[in-house]
Amino acid sequence: MRAPRTWRQGKNLAERSCSLLQESMKKPFEPYPLHQCALYRLKSRRQLASRLNRSLPYISSRAAKPELYREWREPKRSGGTRLIEAPRPDLKELQRRIGDLLQRVAPPDYLFSPVKGKSYLENAFVHKSAKTIKLLDIDDYFGNCLAKSVYAFFRQHLRCEPDVAHLLTGLTCRNGHLPQGSPASPILSFYSAFDMWNEIQTLVVAADCKMSLYVDDITISGEQVPEALVFEVKGVLHRHGHNYSKRKEGRRHGRPAEVTGLMVGSGKAMVPHRHYRKLLDARLAASTTADEEERARAIARAKSLEYQVQAVSKKKRQ
Repeated sequence: MRAPRTWRQGKNLAERSCSLLQESMKKPFEPYPLHQCALYRLKSRRQLASRLNRSLPYISSRAAKPELYREWREPKRSGGTRLIEAPRPDLKELQRRIGDLLQRVAPPDYLFSPVKGKSYLENAFVHKSAKTIKLLDIDDYFGNCLAKSVYAFFRQHLRCEPDVAHLLTGLTCRNGHLPQGSPASPILSFYSAFDMWNEIQTLVVAADCKMSLYVDDITISGEQVPEALVFEVKGVLHRHGHNYSKRKEGRRHGRPAEVTGLMVGSGKAMVPHRHYRKLLDARLAASTTADEEERARAIARAKSLEYQVQAVSKKKRQ
C-alpha cells in the first residue's frame, strides 16, 4: 500500500534537512586554486556568458534588476527580524552557477561554510580541545557586504576585465549589497571580505590561537584568548565596515561553549541537552498526534534530530 501523501512529504522533508550534513561526510571534494576557477581572468562579457551556460543578452537582462527579487522579513531566534531578498528563479539559477564555481576553489583551512565537504560538525570540532573559547557574531553581515567590495574581488582577485566584473556584480548584488536569499551570497560574503578575513587569521595565529569561520559566526579558541586579540579583531571588523553583535558575544573558560549547535571545549564534544528534549518531544508527537499532517512533520523533525545525534557520535569515534 502506498504511504499517505503527507507522510511522504514528511519523509522527504527529513531527507532534505539531513542532505547537507550527509554531503559533508562523503568522499572529500577535490578543490583547485583560485587561478584555475572558471571565472578567473575573463576577458569579455561573452566569455562570462559561456561560463554561465547562457547567452549574453540573457544574463545582461537580469543584472542590476532589483525588481527581480521578492523581499520579506523573517524573525530571528535572538529577536528582531532579518531582511530576505529572494531572486526570481531564472536569476537564482545564474547566481547558483556563480556560487558553485566559487565553491570549487580551495578554501582556507579556517573557512567551514559555505564549503563543500565541511559542515557545522567540523567547525565545532576544531575547538574541542580548547580551554578558552571566544564567540563573535557579525551584525547584518550580508547587508554590509557592499557591491563595491564584490566588484573589487572580481576585478582584483579574479582579475576579470572591468565590464565583466561590473556584470558579475550586477548579477549577484541588489541595492548595493549582497542579498540574503541568493545562493551566491554566502561564498561571496567571504570573498568580498577576503583581505579582512586573512588579516584576522594572521592576528589569531600570531596569538597562538585557532579561528574558524561559519558564514558570519567567528570562533576563536586556545589555551587563552587574550582580550587584546579580541580588541584587535573587532577593530579590523570595524575598519572594513562590519559590526559585531554585543548580544551574541560570549566567552567560556574551562567549560564547553556552544559552537554552531554543539557543546565543545576542554576535550569534550556533545549535543546540547535541549536537542534531546526536542527529539523526545518530536517522538512523542509522532506517536500521539492524530492529525496526519502534524504527524508527518513530527516524524520529519525526529528523523533530522536523530541523524544529527548519530553524526556527532560518528565524528567523536573518528
